[in-house]
Amino acid sequence: MVKCCAYQTTIATLLGLVALSALWSARPTQWCFAGTAPNMWTDDLIDPVKTLHRSIAEMAAHYDGALYRNRRAMNRAGWAMRISLILTAASLCVVLVWAWVLAIG
Repeated sequence: MVKCCAYQTTIATLLGLVALSALWSARPTQWCFAGTAPNMWTDDLIDPVKTLHRSIAEMAAHYDGALYRNRRAMNRAGWAMRISLILTAASLCVVLVWAWVLAIG
């Protein structure tokens, strides 16, 4: 009976880790949306030195930083989801081995 409790504890622990990593991957994160904010144009319109090319270059740099932050958020969520799937497979393997051991012995 001790073996059964050990397997049940192992399965419960693995499934708990699965739930935690799946929840962590779906947590709210900062996300950058493409688009412009007209209230941020005031400084560009008032500044006589700033050209259209410079404003476009600044906007491209802003989008590049936003895309980097989005990519980092997606990579972290993907990593947590992969861990969740691996732990799910491991818990299923434990269940199958446990059932096989009980059927034999």
